[in-house]
Amino acid sequence: MSQYQNQQYGQQYNQQYSQQYPQQYTQQYAQANSYFVPGFGISRAIIQSEIQYLCGPDAVVRPYTHQGRDGFLVTTAGPPLTKEQIEDLKDASREYEERQAERTAEQANEWFVNKPVAVGHRSRR
Repeated sequence: MSQYQNQQYGQQYNQQYSQQYPQQYTQQYAQANSYFVPGFGISRAIIQSEIQYLCGPDAVVRPYTHQGRDGFLVTTAGPPLTKEQIEDLKDASREYEERQAERTAEQANEWFVNKPVAVGHRSRR
């Protein structure tokens, strides 16, 4: 089956599905919203692991910069994050970063996470 035939079949299927289940179809596909969450204090690992639990199984999060501010773009048809959920993400992120720092400290016998790392130097002439 060619790409064109696949595309036609997909369009026909979507039309049939939307006619059989119009309310469910429009709710599922028409209400996907995207919004920006400032990333200050939120770990990427934490928000990616928790977003589907908080906003629904279709929720997707990715790093994003909005008006010069780093953060995350959340796309979901489910409910948006509340202020309390964002605070919970920040608390979980802080705990995650502390665990990571402790793990690193055990290996290096130091607790400073952002310690400069020496790399090979070339002499300048």
